Parts: sequence; C-alpha cells; structure tokens
Amino acid sequence: STPAAAGRLMTARAAVAEKLPELATATAPAGQAALLHEHLGALALAQPATSLPVPELIRTGSERKAQLWTRAAIAFTVLLIGLTLITLATAPRKYETPQSPAQRVGGVPALGGPQKLTPQDKKLRKKLGGELVHGPARLVPRVG
Repeated sequence: STPAAAGRLMTARAAVAEKLPELATATAPAGQAALLHEHLGALALAQPATSLPVPELIRTGSERKAQLWTRAAIAFTVLLIGLTLITLATAPRKYETPQSPAQRVGGVPALGGPQKLTPQDKKLRKKLGGELVHGPARLVPRVG
C-alpha cells in the first residue's frame, strides 16, 4: 500500500542520513535526493564497472539447467513407473487369510477309517460276490 511504501522510504532515508551526515543537514526531501544522487554517482565513478557476461553464456547455462531438470524429472518418472510395475508383479492378487492354529474339538470321534462290518453286511457281501451280474436284481439285492 502507499502508506506502507512511504513509511519504508522514510525509514530508509533516516538510515542513510545516519551514515552520511551531509544528508542530515538537508531538510527538504528534494535536497536529500540531490545529495544522495551526487554521492551515489561519485561512488559509481570510483569503482570499476564490472562487465556483464555474454548473453550466449547465460542462455547456454540456462538451457543446460533446464535440460538437467527435465532429465531428472524424466528419470524420476521412469523410476516411479518401474517401481509400480514391480509392485504390481509381486503383489498378491487377492487377500489370503492366514491359516489359524489347530485346536482340539471336543465331542467329535477321531478319524478311524471305514467302520467294522456287521454280520448282516458280511452276509450281503458274500451273496453279492457269488451272484452273476444280471439286470436290476444286482441293483436291489434280496437279503435272506
């Protein structure tokens, strides 16, 4: 804002006036500006002017820096894509629940294989083994 800029200028003029006592004697801002202009001109003439670098050098340096950042961005993108592909290749396709530890269940008989044959089962087995295989009688046997 304008008041803030004016305050900064007044503070800067006061700081320069502390360093240069001649500026403190001039009360008008125009007089201070003229004295400051003279002092800055004398300082500029006292120091040798540094030459600016050739524009081609600046442009070349800027292009190198832009090329470096472009290559770095491309390399980072390729790295990110590669890591994503590795993750996709090695990640499980579905959730596999972990196998819960075995626990003893009460009231259930132990696995013991086939049951023992009763006398009736033995008789039926003997009869079926002795008959020839003919028609539906084989499917529905008579016990007896």
